[in-house]
Amino acid sequence: MKTKYIKIAEELEKNGEFTESFTKPNPKKYRIPDKNYVYLPRNPIFFLTSKFFRFILFVFGPFLSFFANHLKIKKSKKVKKVKTGAICICNHVSYFDGALFMRQAHPFKRYYCTVAPTNNKKGFPGYILKSGGAIPFGTQLSVQRNFNKALKKLLEDKKSFVGFLPEQGLWLGYEKPRPMLRGSFHYACIHNVPIIPHFLFFRKPNKFERLFHRKVLITLYIGDPIYPDTTLPINQREQELAKLAKHWYADIYMKLYKTDNINYLNGKSYLDY
Repeated sequence: MKTKYIKIAEELEKNGEFTESFTKPNPKKYRIPDKNYVYLPRNPIFFLTSKFFRFILFVFGPFLSFFANHLKIKKSKKVKKVKTGAICICNHVSYFDGALFMRQAHPFKRYYCTVAPTNNKKGFPGYILKSGGAIPFGTQLSVQRNFNKALKKLLEDKKSFVGFLPEQGLWLGYEKPRPMLRGSFHYACIHNVPIIPHFLFFRKPNKFERLFHRKVLITLYIGDPIYPDTTLPINQREQELAKLAKHWYADIYMKLYKTDNINYLNGKSYLDY
């Protein structure tokens, strides 16, 4: 992690501000979704452009991931057995984690990615993101209702995989897992679909990789699907699902980084949250 980012992370850790982002979006470049925002357009032109941009990502995404970070993917075999929709979650430590890396991990699934309202970009960039499957959260109740309807259709009817970044803020190059917001677990429970946890690990280069002089090398680890316990009341169901996911992140982090704790500068540990 770059020195300037280390200092930002340390300050946020001390204050326990884990959902804050390292960077702030430019208000001139985005438009917050309003009540007229259409999440899943049905017109033929959008359908064709969506097919086109998804094809471009399918073909060229692996090349971009390789040249940027020499991405490697290690996936649980049980993920292939998921025949329903699913919610994919990941630590938010790269610009590409939600939009590209998780998509690339499931190339033959129709994939969408939830994004912050500020990622609803203006103009052509926003159209590309939307065509590729970006679905922004709403800040108004009426917009959030439309978001909920779209998510229900994607998860239940289309059996799509939908990416969430439950840590919320982007912390570039940060290694530790952070506390997760409850939204992804809530939606997994009400739609009765599994959570598939993803973890980005920053590895050291081998002899071959040193030839490319890449500073950031990433391996994406994908765990077994975690299913909601339908015998529990909905609130307990969400808590149990979040607990299982949290322990998976704790275990994978401590194994990969060879440590026996996840402590923050505010005096708390990851499992305290």
